Amino acid sequence: MIKQNILFIVLVLFTSCIFAQETDEFTGLDLKKVAEKHEWKPAKQFKGVNSEKMDLFFLELNSDYALIKQININSWSVCYYQKTDNWELYNYYYEDITKATYNLYCKEFNALMLIDGVIKQQK
Repeated sequence: MIKQNILFIVLVLFTSCIFAQETDEFTGLDLKKVAEKHEWKPAKQFKGVNSEKMDLFFLELNSDYALIKQININSWSVCYYQKTDNWELYNYYYEDITKATYNLYCKEFNALMLIDGVIKQQK
């Protein structure tokens, strides 16, 4: 009985860890929500692309698991190593946001800048 309880606790903890890791990642639809909420308008590669085409892009991005996974990794890296510089860069190219807002959506804002070509992936 004790072994079963220990096994159950380990299983619950393991499942909780996996769930916590998965919820830390954003989807294409999450990027779309952040872009809409903060009135993000592309400034470089997607400049001039209308909102309907951007919506289709985010939907397509959402359906490509490998790509969205890679964008999550890339944006985390950029967010982690260049957080302050990229907040200033975001405010230069896009609608100004507060530092607190940027910190809250750091990965998403950096993903949008990576996609738009404003910043490059770390090497």
